[in-house]
Parts: sequence; structure tokens; C-alpha cells
Amino acid sequence: MDPSAVLGARCTLGHNVVIHADVMVGDDVDLGDNVVVCRGTWLGDRVRVQAGSVLGKQPVSNGRMTRVPVAHPPLRLGNDVVVGACCVLFAGSSLEAGVLVGDLATVREDVHVGCDSIVGRAVVVELNTTIGRRVVLQSGSYITGDSIVEDDAFVGPEVSTSNDKYMGTRRVLYAGPHIEAFARIGNNATLLPGVRIGARAVVGAGAVVTRDVEPDAVVAGVPARPIPTRGDGGPAAAPEPRQGCPLMDPGYTDRSLKSELLMAVERVIQRGRYILDREVDALEREVAECCGGGHAVGVASGTDALVLLLRAFDIGPGDEVVTTPFTFFATAEAILHVGARPVFADVDPRTFLLTGQTVAPRITPRTKAILAVHLFGQMADMAELRAIADRHRLRLFEDACQAIGARWNGRGIGELGDGAALSFYPTKNLGAPGDGGMVVLRDADRTARIKRLRAHGTGAAKYEHWEIGWNSRLDEIQAAMLRVKLQRLQAWTEERIAIADRYANGLGDLPLRLPVRQPEARHVYHLYTVLAERRDELKQALATAGIEAGVYYPIALHLQPALRHLGYQSGDFPVAERLCGEVLSIPLYPGLRQQAQEYVIAQIRRFYGT
Repeated sequence: MDPSAVLGARCTLGHNVVIHADVMVGDDVDLGDNVVVCRGTWLGDRVRVQAGSVLGKQPVSNGRMTRVPVAHPPLRLGNDVVVGACCVLFAGSSLEAGVLVGDLATVREDVHVGCDSIVGRAVVVELNTTIGRRVVLQSGSYITGDSIVEDDAFVGPEVSTSNDKYMGTRRVLYAGPHIEAFARIGNNATLLPGVRIGARAVVGAGAVVTRDVEPDAVVAGVPARPIPTRGDGGPAAAPEPRQGCPLMDPGYTDRSLKSELLMAVERVIQRGRYILDREVDALEREVAECCGGGHAVGVASGTDALVLLLRAFDIGPGDEVVTTPFTFFATAEAILHVGARPVFADVDPRTFLLTGQTVAPRITPRTKAILAVHLFGQMADMAELRAIADRHRLRLFEDACQAIGARWNGRGIGELGDGAALSFYPTKNLGAPGDGGMVVLRDADRTARIKRLRAHGTGAAKYEHWEIGWNSRLDEIQAAMLRVKLQRLQAWTEERIAIADRYANGLGDLPLRLPVRQPEARHVYHLYTVLAERRDELKQALATAGIEAGVYYPIALHLQPALRHLGYQSGDFPVAERLCGEVLSIPLYPGLRQQAQEYVIAQIRRFYGT
């Protein structure tokens, strides 16, 4: 046993037990013969581990892995967990109180198992999987990576799942099945990648599920199809498909990660530090890495991120900032908050984004910066805008509040500009349960200044204020929850792209203008926005069918009442004004079922008579 390990009272250790450094063991723990407890593992009270099991193993690369292994946080076992003989539980995972793990089971890294669940004999649970509370996984089942099994679900013996939706190609989309609460999966069933089994649904023994199963449905066969059910003595009838679809479902990601999010909150509460502590520090590092490196500073909102970014580069009274009139109001609002003047440039009618051709004529001797907006999830041509900014010795900023994870020629947010603003508003691709934002940049000195500005201009010494700042700090609880969700951002983004591809295939022959994905860009589809000449009629037809659609944005910024003092007139930016009359965003979000999307496509085609 390493000297740094801590054992609680009344612990029993069998023969040849190995306990590595920084292990924490609670009271009344029983470790059987030949058990190995790896570095940092945390065991609660009354844990029982039988002979030959390994707790907290770090994954090892074999040189051909599709996912590069990284160092994971220690394994955590709650109170009253029982682990059978010859099990392997990897680092990065957590098992809540009362979980039973049968002999020969394997639980890979970054798995969360809710309280009172059973992981049966020889079950394998792969990485990045969430198992809810009171779930039963019976012997021999294989739960693939990136799966979700909600509370009270039952998975019978020898069930097999898969998660590689593009196996054999260079494109990678990991999407395991999502089994909703109280669903029942019969013996030897097979679930294909990304299928969703609705709440209380039943999948018959031996079935092969190739598409989503509606809640309360009963399916069987190869491929699985609905079985008519009889109710109240009436004739047998297949359940009617549920119609309707929201534009967004920000609660889906929270519901799918409920147990992990609650554990993150509990971690903060146990620490008792709620403002600018280790969770914010860690999230800043992780988001910076996600965006391609550099630095990041957590702030209270995406709007504050824009304001503090401009202020940190001394953009202020007398300065002009060239930006787009087709965006959310906060873009111009931030420029005005620092005392500068927004100068609008029209946008490309295909991508809705600023271009070098529209920006260059708007530059004057008073221009200090260009503020590009990566609208709806696609980056503007940052190489072109960077060249213009350098030619005129201007700063180039990015409003990336809708575009975390986007790329331009492989370069991320903040890599080609002087700084970028992100938003964690709940409906964003990476959304918090409240407001939050972040500044991403590569300048270490400006990073330090933004950290000072977000906390009342405070210097190194407490209560020593070097300049007038703001109260704009990202909360620890928000940061802790965002860290959980950031681990799933890549999978959610690939899901968004797959949904966008299905729309392109299903709507491409209609008199609509679909989103244009530039070849240099990785579009992350915060919104899927089409152009329709009869926009309002289409929106009403969809609403009648129970489908929510949205207009982003109905009024161009240069025509907003609050900006009349800037002196713009109707007709100054004809492309932006036309877009405001034609844009319509249709449902797209992680968790959007294929049947629901097909219903949206069918209703749009019905509107156009096809």
C-alpha cells in the first residue's frame, strides 16, 4: 500500500491487495484477494470488492485506436457498491451508491452508473456512456460507447449494441443507442447506432432495431417493426405516431446527463467555493483546447464576452468597428457599450456572412476593428478577413456565440482572429442551465486584462482596483456542468451535421434555398435556416402541423429603433433586409428523432405540393 493512501476504519484487505498512491477508502470496506486499486481511486463506505478485480485502470493506446486516450480523473465508487470477482473498472467513471457489478464485468472510462443499478455478469459498458438509476443490465450484454440508458430501464441477457454510424469510412460519428426510462429490451436483441428506444417501449427477444421506437410501442422481428396492441377490449391497433416537433430542446442534453450533472453540482457544493475557483479554471483550459489552443476567460454571458474583448483591446470612443447588420442585437450593442460606433457591411446572400468584398469599402481612417459573426454555426472566411485586417492594421474579432466547435480550413475559433466571444446561453450548442460566456484569445497580456476587468478591475492584491471593470464572472456551478457537457460536444455536433444532411437530402428539390456549407468550413449547425419566399405562410402551415419554426432575425440591425441615431435607412443593406423577410429556422437539435425529422420534411413537402 502506498503511504499516501488513506484507509477508513474497520477495512478488511485480502492477500496480495495493491493500493496505489492517493487512494481514498471509506469505512467498513472489504477488498478481496489480488485486488488492485489504482492511483487516486475513491471508495465510499461499505464497498465490497471480490477477488481479482482492478479499480481505476487508465486506458492504454495500442497505436490503432480511433480515440486517443487521455488521462482521466480517478474512479469513484459510492457507498454500498458491490464489485464481483475479476472485474475491471476504468478511471474517469463513477458508480453511485448501491450499484452491483457482477463477476467479469468491464466498465470503461467516463461511464456514469446511477444508484441501485445492476451491471450483470460479463457485461461490458463502453466509454462515455450514462446509465441511470435502478437500471438492470443482465449478463453478457454489450453496451457500446456514447450510449444512454435512462432510469428504470431493463436490458436482457446478451443484448448487443453498436455506435459507429459510418463504419468502414473516414467519417466518424459515435452515437450509441438511447434507451429511455422504463423501456424493456429482450434477450439477444440488437440495437443499431443512434437508435432511440422510447419510454416504456418493449423490444422483443432477438429483434434487430434499425430505427427509433416510439414511446409505449412494442416491436419485434428482423428488422424490428411495431406489433399491434389491444387496449380496453377494443380491436388491435398500431399506436399512432406522435406528431409535432419543437424548434429546439435544450433540456434534452440536460436530461440525458442528469446524474452526471447532479454529481458535478454536488462536487461544487462539497467544496463550498462558488466564484472563480477550480471548475472555472478547468473549463477555461478545456474550452481553449477545444478551440485550438491559446487562452480562455469565463464571464457572465456572451454579450459580456464581446464587451470585455473590445475593452481589453482599447476599442472605445471615436473608434469604428465594421460588422454585420444581420445578427443578434448584442453584436452592435457591445460595440456601443464601449463607446465605439458600429459600421455595418452587407452580407453574402448565400452564407449570410461578412465577406472581404463587403467589408473593405466600409473601412475609414476611424476604423479600428472588424467584428465577424459566425452566424448559425458557420465561420466567416477568416483567412480573407485576416488579410484585410492586416492590410489596414485593424483588429479582427469573432462573435462566435453560435459556433463553438466550428472550423475554417482546420483552424478553430480564436486562431485566426485577435479574440473571440462564446455564449453558453441554454439554447447554444454548448449551453449552460443559465447565462454564461467566454472570451477565447491567444494574447496572454490581454487575457490577464480581461480577467481583471471581469472582477471590478481588481489587481493581484485583494481590494486593489487598477481600472473600472465589471461584475462579470462565470459561476462555478455553471462551469462544472458545462465541463460535463463539453465532453459530449463532439458527438452532439456530429449529430447536428447528420440531421442537416438528412434535411439537405429531403428538401433539396423544393423551391427553398437551403444552408450553404462552404468547403473550407466545418458548419456546426446551431440553427438550420432556409430561405422561403412565402416564409410566413410556410411558418403558419408548420405551426398548424405542430412544428415549431423560428425567424432569426426579422429586423436588420440598421433598422432597429434603438439604433436610429446611426443614421441608416431602409435599402442601405438590401441583402440583409431581404434575408430578414425570408429566413426560417426549422427543428434541429441533438436528440431530434429521425421519425420527427421525417415528419417535418413531409409537412414542408406537403406545403409545396410534392
